[in-house]
Amino acid sequence: MKKQTMKKTILGLSLAAVLGLGGTFAYLTATTGEKVNNFTSDNNVTGRTEEEFEEQKASNYQPGDLIKKAPTVSIDQGSESAWVGLKVEYIDSKGNALPYDKFSKLASIEDLNKGTGETQWTKSDTAHGNAEFYIYNTALTGGTKATPLFTQTKVNAGITTLSSEKTKTVYTYDAQGNLVKTEKSDVSKGTTVYDADGNVLGEFKEFNADTGALTTKLPSFTIKITGYAVQSKNVDKTAALTELEKLAF
Repeated sequence: MKKQTMKKTILGLSLAAVLGLGGTFAYLTATTGEKVNNFTSDNNVTGRTEEEFEEQKASNYQPGDLIKKAPTVSIDQGSESAWVGLKVEYIDSKGNALPYDKFSKLASIEDLNKGTGETQWTKSDTAHGNAEFYIYNTALTGGTKATPLFTQTKVNAGITTLSSEKTKTVYTYDAQGNLVKTEKSDVSKGTTVYDADGNVLGEFKEFNADTGALTTKLPSFTIKITGYAVQSKNVDKTAALTELEKLAF
């Protein structure tokens, strides 16, 4: 979190009055002199995004796996109290951001801690493309952290793969001028991945040309979490949500 220092300067202003008498007038002027008041502060908000994540299991998942991923935000000891928020983005193997309903064909988040309770999160009603934004319902003091937004990711058990060997037909002429048709079956091999509804999620090829072996490769995906914080003193939850979303988007 970047340190933010508030500085306000108030400068003395010249004062002037105008007095008119009949057809003539004169200016009565006065200068108050300059008085500079500097306001400085060493107060700041610092925090970090945290999560418990089973990285090894996630790097070699199987359909149906439950993988621990519990994202949250903590406020550092000595920091000013703050409202905190989390931006959640669902990204496929090609780096494309997906809406959650489409992402759920690959995986879903489990135990979403959304609600009105003090230790729960509220989802913003503002549309931000395919990203989601949540604000914690209670401002955090220094040295504390929010209850995780969710606890696990479940890989869709309906993901299936179909490995295939593609053929290539080549037409040539022999020495007598006859047309010869040749089928080549080692041109390319690949794996097509389908979701539970039979929709194609993509083709993922991993073919070893030396051994002829085809490795079944499941698609990768990412749930990207980014945390934000804004001071809570003199800021209510509604105003905090507005400021947090300005930071996030």
